[in-house]
Amino acid sequence: MILVNYLGQKNRIKEYRRMLGITQLEMADGRMSKSHFQALESNKKRLTFKKAIVLADIINDLAEKKGIDISIKAADLITDAKELD
Repeated sequence: MILVNYLGQKNRIKEYRRMLGITQLEMADGRMSKSHFQALESNKKRLTFKKAIVLADIINDLAEKKGIDISIKAADLITDAKELD
């Protein structure tokens, strides 16, 4: 299993995306707009727990398609306990 260093929301999301070798549009995966994903990745929008669940599912689905052995949970993308609301 691949582990990502403890990073802020922006860097953590970007690191997973780069690890998968995909674009922001591919990461949005039709489950959110590219602009919304860009805002999350650049920390212009707060990552809610609901969106973290969606992103974790996207990351896991794309990793599986690429044969990469990772299992991401929403909490892995959250940087702050306040964001778990």
